[in-house]
Amino acid sequence: MDQGWALLLRLAAGSFLGLVDGARGHLRPQPTSAVLVPVVVEDLPAWRARVGEAGALEITSIEQRDDLGIERFFCRDPGGYELEFQRFLRPDDRHVFHGGSAEPSTASAS
Repeated sequence: MDQGWALLLRLAAGSFLGLVDGARGHLRPQPTSAVLVPVVVEDLPAWRARVGEAGALEITSIEQRDDLGIERFFCRDPGGYELEFQRFLRPDDRHVFHGGSAEPSTASAS
């Protein structure tokens, strides 16, 4: 999937790598620790609570990005890595990134 400034590449079934333009993405290029790990999930509120209980830092609120067709939140894990938890909203994208599910579900993070 090419969003113009972000390119998502399929590595294997259910595994993807995202490459993002440093001038437009969430993080700016820096000499160290310039890694953002995206995690695709179904139930964002449950995962937001779960990472908070696990000690994540700087947890943002959940935001909907209609231009990208996702809902997401960011946090930093205790090791300093930036994480983006996201859920795809468009049926075609859901089919690719959520294992064939065309509609958002209410699956929990347990």
